[in-house]
Amino acid sequence: MNRRLWAAWAAALCGSAAAASLAPLAPRDLDALALRAASQVRLDTKEALRMEFHRRQGFRWQGGTHGSADLVSLAAWPPGGGAARCVLAVAQRGQLLTVDALAGDSGQPWSCDGEPALGLADVDGDGSADVLALYPYRPPSNERFMLPLVLRYEPGQGRFVLDAARTAWLRAEGRLPADLRRMKQLLRGYAAAP
Repeated sequence: MNRRLWAAWAAALCGSAAAASLAPLAPRDLDALALRAASQVRLDTKEALRMEFHRRQGFRWQGGTHGSADLVSLAAWPPGGGAARCVLAVAQRGQLLTVDALAGDSGQPWSCDGEPALGLADVDGDGSADVLALYPYRPPSNERFMLPLVLRYEPGQGRFVLDAARTAWLRAEGRLPADLRRMKQLLRGYAAAP
């Protein structure tokens, strides 16, 4: 996708946080972040995981006055095979956040089935663009579905955090979004939900 089309697409996803954008990472920045993320995931799991980086999913989040952050997605397989886990890594201000795409559903036997769709939206109305991710997952029944993940930017802390409440709310039965547009529509109803 050429840069002009990419910029228009990213701007359309930003919603009210118009100052923020996603831009593809330069190959050397992507490689450095991917290696750092892989090392962190291996340290966290204490396993010699096989890793695959989603090279088309390496971006720099430009947050206007909030600075920038680098994002990359990767898939990890345990030794000897088994279900793949996908991880979204965010490097900002010298810190690295790695979030398992399963988040609160880590006990599920689901396997990550490819690259995520990534986008931006201000989910909490604070004027900061938050990161939305939809990961393709496959349960043992083999019926593929999209698993949502929300990372909220905390301006006071100057960093991204997993928005566990919104992520869990989106994963409720009958609410799983199939695409980013639907995910954003559903999130507009989050504040009004009981």
